[in-house]
Amino acid sequence: MADKYPGTCTSSKRMPDGKRFMEYKIEDVGDAEAFQDDCQNLEGFTALFESL
Repeated sequence: MADKYPGTCTSSKRMPDGKRFMEYKIEDVGDAEAFQDDCQNLEGFTALFESL
């Protein structure tokens, strides 16, 4: 899904319990919001949006 939106993965970390935390930098606000919405549709996935 990340290929659908132009952005850069700035960090990726696997936790001991098997969860993975990933951070993406997406310049276009519309793309960032759409990416977050798409992520919310994945089972067991949580997405947060932060504007800089």
